[in-house]
Amino acid sequence: MEATTNTWPVVDLLRPYVGDVVVSNPIKTKAIAEAKVKTDKVGAETLARLLRADYLPSVWQQEAATALR
Repeated sequence: MEATTNTWPVVDLLRPYVGDVVVSNPIKTKAIAEAKVKTDKVGAETLARLLRADYLPSVWQQEAATALR
């Protein structure tokens, strides 16, 4: 998923159901920004391909155990 305003509440909801959640840096993810067709389906597929190739620029995520409550 790309980092946006509501990213972290969504990440918190997804974490119990998946092995790992990767949040990409949208400024560095130019492949999506330069795409001619911009739909959620195309964007999700592009992010998945970049992640599979280990070429997805991700952002740092604080571990749940160290988060301030």
